[in-house]
Amino acid sequence: MAMVCPRFIIPSRWTVARDSVDLYTFEKRNLKSLLNKSSQRVCFTTDTWTSIHKINYMCLKSHFIDKNWKLQKRIINFCPITIHKCEAISLAIESSNDVAINNFRRKMDNWESNIFKGAHIHMRCVATIINLIVVDGSKDIIEYVTTVRDAVKYVKQSPTRLRKFKECAKIEKIERKSSLCLDISTRWNSTFLMLNVA
Repeated sequence: MAMVCPRFIIPSRWTVARDSVDLYTFEKRNLKSLLNKSSQRVCFTTDTWTSIHKINYMCLKSHFIDKNWKLQKRIINFCPITIHKCEAISLAIESSNDVAINNFRRKMDNWESNIFKGAHIHMRCVATIINLIVVDGSKDIIEYVTTVRDAVKYVKQSPTRLRKFKECAKIEKIERKSSLCLDISTRWNSTFLMLNVA
């Protein structure tokens, strides 16, 4: 920074940590205030994914329409999770959420704002359902997918192998705009992309 802006003083890590916590507390208070003041309905969604470093994350978002009729989205929570298997997450949600869902239904009934008597309070995500269907259907070709995955992994592990692979593809006149990519087991479309490119 001395070359870019000599007058800029880099704050200490303690200052950055303190300011980050202060900012987080301020934004959290604002979000609570916004949600408490408004009388609209709020929907919550979760999304989970695996990073390229194989760390699993879950994000909890709220969705609501503001007084100007604009869709608003806010991240309520973002955290790493230990397991990103659909079955494990589904079991955890179902086992812990039955009580929470019933309590939420009762509160909504008391507020007289429960649409369709709470029949649609707990619905599965369409993307998750599609992913489960594709994963279940792809069990018949799993050995072929595994072979392609292992081959892609082998080629991508070494710059020399990758260069040689590209040379062979050029000799065979195989034109591809996309490069080899590995799939993520919880995202069926990444498996499709891997197979399509390979």
